Amino acid sequence: MKIAIISFTRNGFALSGKIVEILKEQEHCVECYVKSKYLKDKDAIFVEEALPAWAGAMFAVKDAIIFIGAGGIAVRAIASYVQDKRYDPAVLILDEQGAFCIPLLAGHIGGANELAVLVSERLGAQAVITTATDINQRFAVDVFAKKNELFISDMKLAKEVSAKLLHGESVGFYSELRVRGELPDGFVKEMKETPIAEETMNGTGNSEFGVYIGIYHDKTPFKKTLFLIPRQVVLGVGCRKGTSGQMIKELVAEVCQTQGIFPKAISRICSIDLKKEEPGIIAYSQEKELDFITYTAEELKTVSGNYTTSDFVKSITGVDNVCERSARLGSRMGKLIQNKIGKNGVTVALAREDRSVDFE
Repeated sequence: MKIAIISFTRNGFALSGKIVEILKEQEHCVECYVKSKYLKDKDAIFVEEALPAWAGAMFAVKDAIIFIGAGGIAVRAIASYVQDKRYDPAVLILDEQGAFCIPLLAGHIGGANELAVLVSERLGAQAVITTATDINQRFAVDVFAKKNELFISDMKLAKEVSAKLLHGESVGFYSELRVRGELPDGFVKEMKETPIAEETMNGTGNSEFGVYIGIYHDKTPFKKTLFLIPRQVVLGVGCRKGTSGQMIKELVAEVCQTQGIFPKAISRICSIDLKKEEPGIIAYSQEKELDFITYTAEELKTVSGNYTTSDFVKSITGVDNVCERSARLGSRMGKLIQNKIGKNGVTVALAREDRSVDFE
């Protein structure tokens, strides 16, 4: 995590040094800031601007912000920047004596609770956790989703799932992924974790309300379904030199819509190393915040299977198919769920990586 720590007093600055050591041991990237004329001589970045302006800048680039000082200072500094728990950074507050550590924002998805526990255990402080699912030791959708790299389709529904389980109500559960461990109390398993057949879906589950873990947006096993989307689809791409990112974006969106796949299910983009500096692929990967991985022609040739071959592609790249082979290789030899399809100089294919979810 990229973490900023800010202090306002000499005691607070001394405490920040201890926290920096703790966090760096966990391989976090930490920067120390001070906001006081009495701390200008310290080995830290002095904050010249108003604190809310600094907080806004940190919200844009940091995964976590730790305030050492009064809670009101932190609240006023971040108030205008709080937007969505899926994207807000973790925000923690510690008093300057290091007696208490309070995760203020993004306790689950942002990791503030986990960070508070880590810091508190090492400092001998008291972590003040206020989230109901934690203090009652009940299942929390956002914690589970973060741990298993699942995208939450609807935060309101996620909150409703946690609330129902917290109050002892039952919630349906379908998963296309293998499940490790026992389901938490309250979940009702409607079927085995195997790919869901069309005839078993669309509101036919026994529960009115439930969770579906899978990549297909047109599969709704409950009348009210919370989708938890695994990042398990690998996009293989081939294209003519100079193809724009917009062309790639349009074809991928079209394929996902046709297949009924959530675009959020795409985990990475793969291609041949001849395309590692292709501006259009790079632009698309950056826009979607996806890793772009390339392979040599020799590596792609080792991928066994039947593919849509092209003599022209082979004459240029040294391998008869780029998008299908790279999708499979990038998915650790997963199954192709979309064979090669081309448009406007772009070819794409989709492969699905084998994955599981863990309740342990």
